[in-house]
Amino acid sequence: MCAYMQGQEEKVAEEGQNGKKAAHTDMQEEAEGDEGIRKSLHNIFQWKNYRIYLATYTVFSAFGILSRFTNLYLREIGWSFILLGIVITITSTVATLSRFIGGYIGDIMDRKNLAVIAAAMLSVYYLLIGISTEFIVILVGLLIYSLVDLARGGSSAYIMDNMPEDNSGLALSLFTALQVVGVGTLVVLSFLVSEIGFGNSMRRLFAAAGIGLFVSALVRAKYLESSGHKQTSEHSSLIKGFIKDNKRAAKLVVITLPAVLVITVLDSFSDSLFNFGALIYTNEWLGVSIQGISIMLIVQLLVSVPLLLKMGQVADRSLKKAAIGVYSLMPISVLLLLLSEVIPYWAPTNVISSVSSILPVFQVVFSTPFLAIVLKYVSDAVWGLMLMTIIQKLMPRKDTSKVLGVFWTIVYVSNSLGPLLGGFLFTYLHPTILFILVLVLNIGILASISRNGLFVKRGVTKQ
Repeated sequence: MCAYMQGQEEKVAEEGQNGKKAAHTDMQEEAEGDEGIRKSLHNIFQWKNYRIYLATYTVFSAFGILSRFTNLYLREIGWSFILLGIVITITSTVATLSRFIGGYIGDIMDRKNLAVIAAAMLSVYYLLIGISTEFIVILVGLLIYSLVDLARGGSSAYIMDNMPEDNSGLALSLFTALQVVGVGTLVVLSFLVSEIGFGNSMRRLFAAAGIGLFVSALVRAKYLESSGHKQTSEHSSLIKGFIKDNKRAAKLVVITLPAVLVITVLDSFSDSLFNFGALIYTNEWLGVSIQGISIMLIVQLLVSVPLLLKMGQVADRSLKKAAIGVYSLMPISVLLLLLSEVIPYWAPTNVISSVSSILPVFQVVFSTPFLAIVLKYVSDAVWGLMLMTIIQKLMPRKDTSKVLGVFWTIVYVSNSLGPLLGGFLFTYLHPTILFILVLVLNIGILASISRNGLFVKRGVTKQ
């Protein structure tokens, strides 16, 4: 008996020592992880062009959140669902062609100049829609915004060339994480809406965005260094060179990223449907105010930042695992939105009443649409980061712009069809049909990722 007790005591003591060792190991791994992040950030910010580009991108990030309200704003000034769907389809088609041509332009022009042009064109877009509510002026502004894709491919390729490849996931995640500065814009919007109304508030913020982006264009022109990437065409005819070079880029995309391409096309179509109608449905059918929608987007931005920083490291190691984790949120979010009419709130009534009596606008936090919108937009942000990380890791540097152009051209084709279908469904049928279609697409994509993985490495079929 004594021997048995002594043995038990020794076992307990041994388990205690093992527990301490395990805790020490966990703390050591955590410290090494923090040190790894600091070292990675140090390596990233040693690149001067990266620092300047990131700083000027902050202005776009601050006002880019306004794009979430564009459809609501156009509805506010009297646009019908059909008109909205037609115009978005037209501008998306222009963007598709611009992206295709822009991929070629990005590889034959100095990419620094394209980074400047992209910021300048965005400035003109925001100024136009900020000074007028006339249909023709807004249409011109939207078309200019679509034409930004002529320079966007080269601009994106410029920053991809100016970051360390080993830390590309984290470097790219910093750009997406900058969206958090949009919180300030949303706070200002909520305040202005209560003072001067939604339409006037949007126009003032659009004008401020135009001025800020004009300054950003000047800073890029002055301080960014030339990319040194201006290629001369290998062909005597520019048209012949354009066709041949883009055919080569298309082959690279199909050979290197076949599964990613198919998945992205289907996801882009489902996103175009969701983005067309989600906030309109939330506002006009479910009765959530503009201030309530702003709170949804603020929470989404605050939640996204740590996830994006973490996902930047995960995406550098295990893309399939990360993809399944991220994409599983999308069908859940759509299902929640579909249930919102039946189950408008997820919290107990007494809790909602208590919060509403103090701060009525925060009642939206306990609503089912709140969960749906936040989950969807967070997963979209992280998913977009993963796609850019995959492409950055695999594509040859000299053809980056062409490959981006071809890849997103194919994706944009499917994206441009969604708003037209969405306008029809909202006008003649019911919004829930749109979201049921999105749910089916999301479930199919998730099943494909889980079963087949992603084709992300040359010579390796799955990761």
